Amino acid sequence: MIALALLSIVLFAGTHVDDLLLLLSFFADRTVPRSAIVAGQYIGVTLLLLGGLLCSEIAVILPPLYLRLLGLVPLALGLAKLVASFRAHFASANEVPPQSTHGRHMMGVAALTLSSGGDNLGVYLPFFATHPPRARLVIIVVFLCMTAVWCFAAHWLARHRLLQPVIRTWGSRLLPLVLILLGLYVLFPSH
Repeated sequence: MIALALLSIVLFAGTHVDDLLLLLSFFADRTVPRSAIVAGQYIGVTLLLLGGLLCSEIAVILPPLYLRLLGLVPLALGLAKLVASFRAHFASANEVPPQSTHGRHMMGVAALTLSSGGDNLGVYLPFFATHPPRARLVIIVVFLCMTAVWCFAAHWLARHRLLQPVIRTWGSRLLPLVLILLGLYVLFPSH
């Protein structure tokens, strides 16, 4: 269970880097209530988890070999993000990612979390589908705890803007690597 919890932490961190940047922009705007940001983030993450669980339940009717082939989804997403990051780097190294222009309410944060996390479903599906219900509960608890950590980290970083360029640089490099490793883990599980 410890290995699963650690893997869940890495998976959350890798797939929610974009959420950290969104949260940073919300916390940097002092007119947005902190409680609305945190509640919206929890709503968005919970909906993403429910979507991943629902899709993984459908996947249990597949034979195990086909289930392992679902590892191609995060592998392809990771490779696509890696290629996109190289293209973006060489196209315009000084381009700043677009900041959130959505409302200042809880549902605005939830909607942004969902829209930025749509590709997370492709990662959650094989991850949930390859684990039994008890392990899924561990994953969900870890994800909910990590959501609190993410909110705290974003709030802290929003007040220390010198760290934002470092987060942007490493965040864009971490996500493709995590997706590729997850895809390989699902394709070639170790016993």
